[in-house]
Amino acid sequence: HLGDHKLRFDKCTEPHLNLACIACKKVIDLEDHWVHESIREIEGQSGYKVCTSRILYLGVCPDCQENEKQKQK
Repeated sequence: HLGDHKLRFDKCTEPHLNLACIACKKVIDLEDHWVHESIREIEGQSGYKVCTSRILYLGVCPDCQENEKQKQK
């Protein structure tokens, strides 16, 4: 939830991470080997077959960080 009440669809169906900027609402995909390792561990411990996953990290993107620095000058 990015606070703007918009529905977003992710075209990437492979397990991956999403990074979302709470300032400009931009969302990017980030591939990470950890996601696949985590899924294997989850499947082994739970017996579930994971079909897909989505992990969302909220933060402030580099562009918005730079814009904020410029405002403070």
